[in-house]
Amino acid sequence: MSVVDRYTNIVFTTIVQQHEIHRLNRDNNDKIHRKEVVAMQVDAMTIAAIVDELRLLLANARIDTIIQPTEHALAIQCYTPSSQGQSGQNRWLYLSAHPQLARVHITALKPPKLTSEPPAFVMLLRKHLEGARIESISQPRWERVIEIVAGYKHSLNDGSSDSENVNGRDRQDEIGQKNEQTIQQVQHVRFRLIIELMGRMSNIILCDEQGMILGSLKRVGADVNRYRTIAAGIPYV
Repeated sequence: MSVVDRYTNIVFTTIVQQHEIHRLNRDNNDKIHRKEVVAMQVDAMTIAAIVDELRLLLANARIDTIIQPTEHALAIQCYTPSSQGQSGQNRWLYLSAHPQLARVHITALKPPKLTSEPPAFVMLLRKHLEGARIESISQPRWERVIEIVAGYKHSLNDGSSDSENVNGRDRQDEIGQKNEQTIQQVQHVRFRLIIELMGRMSNIILCDEQGMILGSLKRVGADVNRYRTIAAGIPYV
């Protein structure tokens, strides 16, 4: 049994409990349902093993869609292209920033959506990540952090049409120049999805390639942590 499979089995019961709590709260808004949740801390060595296996399972995978199953979690549908005689495969990457149950793992089944309308952060992720390819999955040394880099090629060509009042040879030269300009104007755009598995400080953060924060699952203002603010437009540190 692989590391990811063992890790998934450990948290499976807890995931079921979470969904049960949400269902009870929806059906009984006039009551408070409390259920004991056992805290599960993930150390850096466990994360290193998970990252190693995710690299194999999600190498060059295409991000198809993103949903939010719970208040603290995201799920990313990834399509892994066929290789070495094996057909392509869809996998769901489950990211949780729960204060006691922060985790990252693969799940075979599509998690249920929290709401029919996607939240603002999910819309932001879809805007930048849908259609992108996963280029790397890494862990900063001895940190409880996983960083996923996804990117795609973006054409900067203005798409202007050729002039009709040029002769054949000039037109061919102009088309050749435009093709050369088009090649030069293709830009490789990358984004960094950072998952911090740090107990009550757990978070999921989207940054551009330069490290500027575009959005996060949990906004951390200066009133909460004056040393490390997590908000759009602020460099990630």
